Amino acid sequence: MKVYRALLMGLFLAHTAGAQEARQLADAVISRFLAEPRIPVNYTNDLTLNAILAMKDATGDARYLESVQSVMERRGMPPGYVHPYRSQPFCSISLELLLRTQDERYQQPFLMESAKYREEAPRAFDGAISHYGEPEMGRILIDQLQDYAYRMACTGRIGGDAGYYREALEQYRLFRSALRNPKTGLWGHARGWFDSPASIVPVAWGRGQGWVLRGMVESLRCLPQDSREGRQMQQWMRELAAALVRYQDREGMWHQVVDRPDSYAETSATGLIVYYFARAVRQGDLPERPYAQAALRGFEALKSRIDPDGIVKGTCVGTPPQKTTEDYLAREQRDDDPHGRAAAIFACAGRILLERPGR
Repeated sequence: MKVYRALLMGLFLAHTAGAQEARQLADAVISRFLAEPRIPVNYTNDLTLNAILAMKDATGDARYLESVQSVMERRGMPPGYVHPYRSQPFCSISLELLLRTQDERYQQPFLMESAKYREEAPRAFDGAISHYGEPEMGRILIDQLQDYAYRMACTGRIGGDAGYYREALEQYRLFRSALRNPKTGLWGHARGWFDSPASIVPVAWGRGQGWVLRGMVESLRCLPQDSREGRQMQQWMRELAAALVRYQDREGMWHQVVDRPDSYAETSATGLIVYYFARAVRQGDLPERPYAQAALRGFEALKSRIDPDGIVKGTCVGTPPQKTTEDYLAREQRDDDPHGRAAAIFACAGRILLERPGR
């Protein structure tokens, strides 16, 4: 019995130390970011602000929320300011602040922007929302899908209109039908970018898999669990999660092209997957095994790529759809890239979340 208790205490201390280390690493990355003289509006900066709010969720420390609010004040964007949807096609800091603060000044402007987005966004030949550039091509992009569906799901919850739940699910259905590879379970990056509106970019780009997972897990935050939409989104999320676990490497990383182990291990893909595995486990949308273990392994591999001064190493630069797999394999990786910064903070928040028992 004494040996058993000693073993349990050792495991507890190891987990606690892991959470402490995660917070120290996150704080180093956050401090480096907040020290920048200007933090302009763009999706990588706002995704980093979203990640800082995830640290608030994980730790309960209100100072993370206050730091984000301070950035918004420096930008001249007080409570109630809602970015136009066209300026934030991949993440919405306005939504994130609404969810954390419950400040009603955000609510009506956000609902109005969501209604405009749903009404005005161009559509591809099958009804999938498409990118604004060259709308005649009907270009679809998983980067855009994930945030659009999340916004629609949350708009349904906040505004009490179940039609937005259906819209979130329908867009995932259309994109899944177009881009999911049934052999691997992974998702291609885009359609309609080259040659014709029907041409597929089938490459399982690493950060793209993290985007798809993000949209599903965040949508499940707002979709009613007992609804058709909630059950179906959970099923699709679980099939993607099962595919991703199969492609995690021995160290714990995911790669630039997920099903190409000869491609480089990539930090932004790993960080997003770590966090959203942890979130899905804590939401009750994924079982502890094997997903909590996969997230812990991913964090352990990722942390060696975060310098004590907050520089995150080995991140793929911004990547529009590429013509060939070789183009993705050759895509530059950089240190201190903003995509890696946000994903590293998310991963640290995920590591801390896994300390919590239950949902």
